[in-house]
Amino acid sequence: MSDGRYTLVKSGMYKTLREVTEYCGMDAATELVRVFGGTRLWIPLRWTPEHALNRIGEKHARRLIDVFGNSSLDVPRRLLTTDGLATVIDQLTAEGYEQSVIARLVGCSQRTVSRLQCAPRPLGKGKHNRGKVDPRQIDIEDLLK
Repeated sequence: MSDGRYTLVKSGMYKTLREVTEYCGMDAATELVRVFGGTRLWIPLRWTPEHALNRIGEKHARRLIDVFGNSSLDVPRRLLTTDGLATVIDQLTAEGYEQSVIARLVGCSQRTVSRLQCAPRPLGKGKHNRGKVDPRQIDIEDLLK
């Protein structure tokens, strides 16, 4: 994956996974989601060969222990947030990638890519809308006059 797409995917990740990616790499974050997605994972202070964390690979496990030792990580079920997935799909679509290629790059189905490409994004000040306002929308105070 080129550096531009890597940065784009990283920007749409959950905070925990962005931190893992920052210190341990994208491969470690991807493996963490694949093996431990949806769980809270305790990261020990010292590496041992029998720890479950070794399921993501000894190299990744040791690096996670070095950085996050003696803490827990809430590992999400997938790499990208819902908004992040939509944003990445929009960007890759704008770059001219086909749906099947986008689906493989972001780890979802082609149907999900199609659905998110066609879905209208609501405008307004919502949690996921980042303060965008539709310029065609009438202001409530103007309506009440």
